[in-house]
Amino acid sequence: MADLFDDNILDHITQTVNTDSKYSKIHPASDSISSYTGTYAMLLVVVLLLIAYIVYQANWGSGTISEVLKKEGWTLYLLRGCSACDAQMKILGNYSDIVVCPGSDACLGISAFPHWSNSKTGAVRVGVQSPEELEAMLQKNQ
Repeated sequence: MADLFDDNILDHITQTVNTDSKYSKIHPASDSISSYTGTYAMLLVVVLLLIAYIVYQANWGSGTISEVLKKEGWTLYLLRGCSACDAQMKILGNYSDIVVCPGSDACLGISAFPHWSNSKTGAVRVGVQSPEELEAMLQKNQ
């Protein structure tokens, strides 16, 4: 019974506001405010997406992770016949900044393979790097 009473009051108030001339001028303004709010919300979403796209392009948009690693100065040293090196290449796919050492003593100063060296920062990583670790190498560069 209380719900019926509340619904009737709300219906009466709505009809009064919609039909009374002094309130009808207020009602259209509230509609236009809500339409402006929706427009501003959409504009905000578009701006945020544009910013996200620009940040993505600046950090990752130049291509695959292999291309970004090369751009950031990472060189991969491999040893012929090394199974860990083969595993690293399977993870990477096509990577062009590679030095293949014919023997373990042919690349001075490198004792473990695969060996990652960054010419820009001097950072070094040894062993097979997972995709997550490769991405972390790029995050540390920035």
